[in-house]
Amino acid sequence: MFGFKSKKKENLNVVDIHCHILPGIDDGSKDMKESLEMLRIAEKEGITDIILTPHHKEQMGGLNSEEVNKLFAELQAEKDANNIKVNLYLGSELMYSSSLIINGELNDLRLNNSNFLLMEFNPSISFTKLRTALVNLTRTGSNIILAHAERYMCLVDNFDYVEDLIDCDILFQVNANSVINKDNKKMYNFVHKLLKNEYVDFVATDAHSSQFRAPEIADCAKVLYKKYDHEYVDEILYLNAYRYLGVNSGEQ
Repeated sequence: MFGFKSKKKENLNVVDIHCHILPGIDDGSKDMKESLEMLRIAEKEGITDIILTPHHKEQMGGLNSEEVNKLFAELQAEKDANNIKVNLYLGSELMYSSSLIINGELNDLRLNNSNFLLMEFNPSISFTKLRTALVNLTRTGSNIILAHAERYMCLVDNFDYVEDLIDCDILFQVNANSVINKDNKKMYNFVHKLLKNEYVDFVATDAHSSQFRAPEIADCAKVLYKKYDHEYVDEILYLNAYRYLGVNSGEQ
């Protein structure tokens, strides 16, 4: 349908649609040195393309597009100078606020100039408030990806709510670490129930540093390809990013 095909598995192929590698702008990479180290890790992990998603929080003043574009250009130049073969794109991770809809200034916040917004909420939000907010965002004409869906206890505690949001055309992103980390058994089981039902649309690193929460996904991908249909895993690791978010490696 979209003209993109799964690739043979000699080499892992991943598009990371959610990470905090842009230096010094949020709680992710603290400086350019760390950003470059994170990119090196990502390249070794099989990540070919990354959408940079710094936090946008209206309550804290939000992102300054001029500053973001300047940092993006600097990171691109340093990446190329260091011969790191990872393609970079711009986006953001938006903390929901009603003022987002009131102000309507969403264009600069979309993932790679697509129609998609990566949205996060307080993990303790009620389902009624979560659903209302997501539906209101779709009414702006935007498509919505729910960031790290496994964090919202209203969904973890009631799987029927997941299907309700899917009926509202909400897409789901889960973090790679949540696929393999069994420390929180309830969250782990929830993620794998999502995967079993093929309700996950994207798996991403949500990386914040080169040490703790690094851009690592290879171990996660091994588990995914072992447990689930390979064509579906291709979709959630890279094909959906080609289809929906304008990432162009699928055409190379």
